[in-house]
Amino acid sequence: SDLARQSPQDPDSGLLSPAYVEHRGAQALAEARRYHTEVAAMVIELDGYDALLERHGLHVMQLIARKLTKMVTARIRTEDNIAQRSNSQFVLLSPGIGLVSGCAFAMRLRSSFEKLVMAFREERIRVTVTIGVASSEVDGRIKVSEMLALASERVLQGRALGGNCVVADRGRVDPQLLERQLARQCSVDAALRQLRAGSPGEVEARLPELIATLMPLFELIESR
Repeated sequence: SDLARQSPQDPDSGLLSPAYVEHRGAQALAEARRYHTEVAAMVIELDGYDALLERHGLHVMQLIARKLTKMVTARIRTEDNIAQRSNSQFVLLSPGIGLVSGCAFAMRLRSSFEKLVMAFREERIRVTVTIGVASSEVDGRIKVSEMLALASERVLQGRALGGNCVVADRGRVDPQLLERQLARQCSVDAALRQLRAGSPGEVEARLPELIATLMPLFELIESR
């Protein structure tokens, strides 16, 4: 296609272009459907951009955007795709990542940025981010544009809540609930590893717990 032949890089940000991220995302979604995996989409927005711009100027905001870019790119995998959509917004597509893991990444990024203090002309500048997360599996979206639109809507929800938060399918992400979901997810992964290693006895002892963890998945399969 014409897009595939064009340079994938945005000359201004140095990241992938938004159009190329959508192109790569469409390929990732096709693979996810084929191999029964997931794709997570995130929209990351600098909170209070207009007020910060008025106070500090465009140069400082460009420095802040570059810092955010470095923080994100240092934390993502080779197969992840990130682009700068506007002066205040970035988009990230992560193949093979579910909603829980996507939210966990978003929470870590939000926390890291909240702790950051940037110094400029003897002034200390603190900036926060709001992140909307969508999942191809949980949200049932079959197009990248739909996933990004949904993640953008969730950024607006987060903005209305005061910013500096992560919003997913059930609203603002609660850190304690997320920790419990991650623990259950890890327990399933551990059980699968034990089965592959030929230790079914250890898994059988935890079957009730594992079934309770997977029950929402079973209900989803039955509803299809």
